[in-house]
Amino acid sequence: MEDLGGFISWTKENSMELNDTKIHLLQHGKINDLKIPYVLPSEVKIIYVGEVRDLGIIIDPDLSRKNYISKIVAKATTTASWILRVFKTKNRDHLMTLYKNYVRLHLEYYSPVWSPHLKENIEKLEAVQRFFDARIERPEGLNYWESSWYLFPAEASAAVQDTLQVENVTESGTEHSGD
Repeated sequence: MEDLGGFISWTKENSMELNDTKIHLLQHGKINDLKIPYVLPSEVKIIYVGEVRDLGIIIDPDLSRKNYISKIVAKATTTASWILRVFKTKNRDHLMTLYKNYVRLHLEYYSPVWSPHLKENIEKLEAVQRFFDARIERPEGLNYWESSWYLFPAEASAAVQDTLQVENVTESGTEHSGD
């Protein structure tokens, strides 16, 4: 409660106004007795919500990210299906360009923040790639893993994103890349 009071004081000192309708309460933990409601000095009760969307990422109370991953997998699968339905060509190079530009961005958006670490979540993300790959031309004799287009699996992609983030921090001394 002290932190909330400090935040409210800070907003007043800086001539800012809180929008009471946009403040939500997301509490973590299993003991419901410890989950107490918060009331602003304006006597407005902060509403408890089951999940919060911030910068396009869904945060749920157990921090599992299951809802977010399910949402992006559904959106990526829908986009992949649309590409396969709309474009008559089955040319691997053309379709992979479309996949990289329109599907993969959904799977990797803000991945350093929600970094998939559970095997079940990684498999859900990789299922989109397998779905798409199964429906386009593949050089003869190569399976999914040997295929030249093989994009990073979600686990490796997350590791690459984490490495790039660390490099940005060490090079610039800050977490922002400066782009």
